[in-house]
Amino acid sequence: MTDITHPTRLRAPFRLIGRIASAAALILSAAASGASAQQADEMPLRTADGRIIVFSNFYNPKVQDQNLYNYRVGRLAALSALSGNAEILKQDNVAVSALSLFEPQQIRDIVYSSADNLNQYITRNLDNNPLQAAMGNQLFSQLTPFQARRVGDKVRAGLPKIIESEGSTGELAVRVYCQIPLGVYDFTQEAYPLSGNPNYTQQVCANPSIGMPLTVQGTIRAQLAPFPAVLKMPPEKAEALLTALNNQPNVIVGYDATISPSWNTQNPQYPSVEFRLTGQGPYRLFTPDDLMSEQFTVPVSGQ
Repeated sequence: MTDITHPTRLRAPFRLIGRIASAAALILSAAASGASAQQADEMPLRTADGRIIVFSNFYNPKVQDQNLYNYRVGRLAALSALSGNAEILKQDNVAVSALSLFEPQQIRDIVYSSADNLNQYITRNLDNNPLQAAMGNQLFSQLTPFQARRVGDKVRAGLPKIIESEGSTGELAVRVYCQIPLGVYDFTQEAYPLSGNPNYTQQVCANPSIGMPLTVQGTIRAQLAPFPAVLKMPPEKAEALLTALNNQPNVIVGYDATISPSWNTQNPQYPSVEFRLTGQGPYRLFTPDDLMSEQFTVPVSGQ
């Protein structure tokens, strides 16, 4: 297994593996463009063989709003990370950011019952898009310390019920999909070379997009089997794969993995989390139009 570590400042929302800053802009822009808390609740999580689907450097046109979908997965990741770790919410700034894990009307009720004389910007967002209003540091920065404490106390009291009702266990079983370009088929080697080197391909495929609405510091670590430099297959299978790809040499790689959180609370004021992405089983090839029908299996070392 190859260990890929990404130390980073995690902000809400964030991309779970890799390019954190760009993902924050993407998901915040989705909320700003009119995605509401109700839409987020109605966005179904997709599964493959019972595993939650996540995307890594791959835009799936069949998902109506992929940024909103990433938030839905991130919400589940946040609940999993907080399961059995109530001490993380001791700091009011973290607790207030966790308000975005509540239902829209609950967000409004908690804030309005805890804070008077809020500015028009906050009240307008709470009325029109409570999910956006609660996300990240923006609400906390507008509250007095006493208001933040009252909001935080209500979050700390109510969040365990949400975690229990949604069955968050601390570990997520996922199917990661990424897109890689193939080179021109080599008849001598009977293989498709990859357009990038194997390390680059592995980085691309170790970067699932998940927008988690918590304000914490963290380190991201991915453990994946080495990706081959070429995809060996006989000419007839190579042609069938290219035909299935509509002669566009961009193949989708899918693999199973688990995502497990681990907290560091040595500094209780600034808790940090490490998410470990651990790959399982072989890499499988799919077409962009059909993520359920496997075209080819790429075995990994030791399997």
